[in-house]
Amino acid sequence: MFSSGFFLPALLWLAQEATSHPACKPGMNSNAMTGKAIYVLTNEKANGVLAIPIGQDGTLSKGKVTMTGGAGSVAVDAEGKPATPDALISQSALTIAGNNIFAVNAGSNTLSMLRVSRSDPTKLQMVGKPVQVPGEFPNTVAASAKNGVVCVGSTGAKAGVSCSSFSRQGLGAMDELRTIDLGQTTPPAGPTNTLSQVLFSEDESMLFTMVKGDPAVNNTGFISVANVEMNNGVAAVSKQDARSSPEGTAVLFGSQVIPGTSKVFATDASFGAAILDVDPNNCEATTAAKGAVDGQTATCWVAISPATKSAFVTDVGRNRVVEMSLEDASVVSELDLTCNGDPGLIDLAASGNFLYALSPGNGTTQAAVTVLDVSGGSGSAKMVQHFELAGMASNTAMGMKVICTICGIALRRSEGWKTDVVALSGPHWPQLLESPSSLRVNDDQVSRHATKPDYQHPSLILLPQEQKIYPHATYELNKRSDKPSEWEGIMFVGLHAACEDLANRVMKKSYKARLSHFTPKVPENKPGLPFSVGLGRYFVPSRSIQLYGYYEDSWWNEDPVSIPNLTTLLIANLKPEKDVSGKLPKTLTGFQKRLECLPRELKDLIYSFLHRDHLPLDCTYIMPQSMWKQVFFQVPFLWDLDEKEIHDKTSAGDFNVQNWDWEKITRQVVTPPEIPRQDSIGGGGGAWSFHKVGLNVPGGFTNRRRIWQILEEMYPNDVRH
Repeated sequence: MFSSGFFLPALLWLAQEATSHPACKPGMNSNAMTGKAIYVLTNEKANGVLAIPIGQDGTLSKGKVTMTGGAGSVAVDAEGKPATPDALISQSALTIAGNNIFAVNAGSNTLSMLRVSRSDPTKLQMVGKPVQVPGEFPNTVAASAKNGVVCVGSTGAKAGVSCSSFSRQGLGAMDELRTIDLGQTTPPAGPTNTLSQVLFSEDESMLFTMVKGDPAVNNTGFISVANVEMNNGVAAVSKQDARSSPEGTAVLFGSQVIPGTSKVFATDASFGAAILDVDPNNCEATTAAKGAVDGQTATCWVAISPATKSAFVTDVGRNRVVEMSLEDASVVSELDLTCNGDPGLIDLAASGNFLYALSPGNGTTQAAVTVLDVSGGSGSAKMVQHFELAGMASNTAMGMKVICTICGIALRRSEGWKTDVVALSGPHWPQLLESPSSLRVNDDQVSRHATKPDYQHPSLILLPQEQKIYPHATYELNKRSDKPSEWEGIMFVGLHAACEDLANRVMKKSYKARLSHFTPKVPENKPGLPFSVGLGRYFVPSRSIQLYGYYEDSWWNEDPVSIPNLTTLLIANLKPEKDVSGKLPKTLTGFQKRLECLPRELKDLIYSFLHRDHLPLDCTYIMPQSMWKQVFFQVPFLWDLDEKEIHDKTSAGDFNVQNWDWEKITRQVVTPPEIPRQDSIGGGGGAWSFHKVGLNVPGGFTNRRRIWQILEEMYPNDVRH
């Protein structure tokens, strides 16, 4: 299933009329027809191609999977962890020529060929058997219908390009590997220093191979260009190539040939995109233009639209589509898609007046395809559909997982407090991109289920009936209304029981809680804000959410409810009050005495105001410490303090209540967590903790404060569809 969708690496489309040209070369006529289907490589252990039909209005409907007969795989990062969500670190893991689809199987080092039925674009049939690739970890493929040649790029320990012929009978044997010395492993450690894409020129006379460099070690990427040669009427790609590193490029990634030219529009993850001019005489590529994309995480994928005569690029870390000029690579427009809740986008395809952008999901969001209407020409892109891929495949997905809807940490067994898992189910409106503020769900519409995680699938198993469900998928959809926005189904979410406990406490005790029930998913951003923080809303490094094994010993993996020795360790931070009498107005003493004499109900009102507002760390010492002590004891997430232990400590010796700095420790404790810096989100060093405000407390308490903040920031209309 696509509940997590981390390993969905490629998307392409099939035109209404089969053409002899590969899909990487859309025509430039503005009246191009709407495609018949889009295709997604599942990249699961048992690999498959998901075919999704395109309607006359450009929108998508439920598709089906055809197996490739091979296995998927996933690259790793520098620490040997799965390099999700960009599992194959490439573009064009699928390609199409005529009515044939070619798919790489990175886990079995094979290439598969499938034929598309002319009457039903979702009906695929394997042609022959998968052919063995001499390289390791094949991650990109290009096909030339004109020459009957298909080429595969491999980026593992044996890296390079190999090609074979194809016909109606299937694939021929691959020729020897055209080696590219990357010094890689299998699976490769990326995303840098890997093959990005293979593609043919517009006239299919040359094969381009894009190779990423690694700026961290001053390793420059390059483009390899090899001619297609004819020998006794049989086409073959030359074993000799010309390699060049176009000026100003470093991490060349996804590329598309600019129709009618010898130029290639290539993304570069280090800055944005460039237009490369390939000389057909010497096969050398030079930089014709460069364009920087502001605020990028890594611009990696590109599609050229025939309707707009421009390029569209995506970024796995930003949920937006950026339109760029085919003349000078300047940014033409930007479409913010944060309203649909996707964490970011990977591969995309242009078909007629529409653009289809694939999001791999992140464990809290489904893998999905966003459909954009670009019929108005350049600068006109608008979202017309957000199509979730849940429920369209049932194959075992390697490494996928279900994470807690509240805290973002994986639901797993045999890990202490994480062993107790529950599921909630409630009404869901899948066609609503943003829930109206008036939407309310009654408590009796939300059901609680005992459950356990499923290790083999990104799913949960309801107990005792052993029913498998996929969180955030839509069940029992009622389509009786003519308005899709009114279609109602049921959605399940998975939670740690400890997080459910905290949610109930927030709803009962917090002055800031905006929820009366907790069916929403964690928000990407607060309503009305023009930006998205993505996984940063969990206040921990993104890889601790996306991957197993990352930062297992970090505080966000500690029990947030049952915290041993919390009182002893927390109150150890309480220090004697500093002498600030000389820095405060002389009239303050009288003011403090009058505050202390206020009726209880007025004091309670003051305390409630302090809990509602954000308290800066800097102390003012205007309010008496006796009142700050009461504020401290009323902090809603300090319900389990041992008041006797605190009394024994603060009453010992010559100190009294006025001699302890209750104001400082209160301000420290209520300090909200911060979203990790963008440049630190992938590493543990950038994560917020109480140490940053001078508190030495158990990790479980830091985790409690984090989850409390997440729950307080949820809005009733934060449900993401």
